[in-house]
Amino acid sequence: MTDMAVSMIIKLKVGDVSESIEKKISILDMETELTKAFHQGELQATTILFDLLESQLHRYICTHTGWKNIGTDKRCILTKTGHITYRRHIYRDEQGHRRKPFDELLHLQPWQRNSNQIEGLAAGLASRIGFRDASEIFSLIVKDSVSPSTIHRMTARVGQKIQAMEQTMDEENLEPGTVAARRLMAEADGVVIKLQGEQQKRAEVKVAVFYTDKKAISPHRNRLVNKVFSCQLGMSNEKWQQHLAALAYRSYDLSKVEFVQIGGDGAKWVHNSFDHLGIPGHHLLDRFHVIRSLKTAFGNDLNMNELLTNLFSHGFAAIEADLSQVIAHQKGSRKDQQKRSFDYLKANQDALTDLNKRGLGKPDFCTMGVMEGNVDKLVAQRMKGKGRSWRIKGAQNLLAILRYRELIKTEAFAFLEMPKTKPKSRWKYQRYKAPDWMPGSVSVPMFSSTHASDSWLQLLKSKVKDKLSITGFF
Repeated sequence: MTDMAVSMIIKLKVGDVSESIEKKISILDMETELTKAFHQGELQATTILFDLLESQLHRYICTHTGWKNIGTDKRCILTKTGHITYRRHIYRDEQGHRRKPFDELLHLQPWQRNSNQIEGLAAGLASRIGFRDASEIFSLIVKDSVSPSTIHRMTARVGQKIQAMEQTMDEENLEPGTVAARRLMAEADGVVIKLQGEQQKRAEVKVAVFYTDKKAISPHRNRLVNKVFSCQLGMSNEKWQQHLAALAYRSYDLSKVEFVQIGGDGAKWVHNSFDHLGIPGHHLLDRFHVIRSLKTAFGNDLNMNELLTNLFSHGFAAIEADLSQVIAHQKGSRKDQQKRSFDYLKANQDALTDLNKRGLGKPDFCTMGVMEGNVDKLVAQRMKGKGRSWRIKGAQNLLAILRYRELIKTEAFAFLEMPKTKPKSRWKYQRYKAPDWMPGSVSVPMFSSTHASDSWLQLLKSKVKDKLSITGFF
């Protein structure tokens, strides 16, 4: 029985070309053999399709252009179905240039050995996991061995293309955005990454996010509405400001924006990040940094709830005396820590009061403080920790991919049918309430046990049959 096998014939028809694949499949290795057979079919079908398209293109060029055919050449590229080898014609155009129109049709560069979709797939994986892990998963998908260095090179090329595209968008006068809002939220922060092979050991990645509102998707979770973000490395402050202004211009209808709510940790470059927008801005010191600073320095000396309520409602002046009094009674390093916190808050006192206390909250007040989570999800999870360090150019390439990760995922993984998430059940735990017991309606294990012949059990069984309740019997 274990030696049984079946014969399978796969018939392929692409255009006018028909081919058959015949396989003998062992029952024991059925899953593996079927996978191999279908993969072979995919490869052959893709190869046939390439040949048909190239032939049609050749006939068109010979008929409609004055190009001279100077021969053919073989080429091998990696696609999602594996390595495809095909022949394409080479021509000399009217200007005397060598042309390979089939490669141009596929948007392949002369040196390129992978399809554009396959490079997007590699970049999509590399934006989430390390290059080594990405190569293992990538090899499983394309059913061919691909090294981590190859994944790295493909990721670099995709990143370079994105940066070139972005530079063009920043420099050209593109159409303005259409998203209209009374106010625009803008937050910025930095995250430090380690470098290797560079003069400096560390570098700061600038991160900024725009949004127009928050939408509750669960009791403790919000989704940013009309979110747009950027993360850049190696930009001067002036270039960064220009970049953010261009990004906001092509994303939102800035003519409708009355003011910008600006959130940050108080750093000067963060404070000035949105100067080029040309829209009045109201600054708010990031609550995460404020609370952390106060709790670390004064958490053992003052009531934090009361302190924070006064601070956010009435400003720094409402708590200045309390902080000064505590500092006056401290000594040594503890006093230095508290003074740093005091000076930090005083220097940013204009940005401490809640925006709704400044008359900006109605009718559409929106809280801020989303930067820490976004920095983590957008940059830190991929580029920090686990001994990771970067060359500046490599980090810039990967950051470019991180900026477009969702779009790359949509395009590169389009062949995967993503399962729709089911809505969470609203069922809540309730203590089980047993129904009224009806004799004979349930099984009693004791009646079929080894003691079933005992007289007392027989008596009990008879009473059950007489439809007496357990309570009534006893």
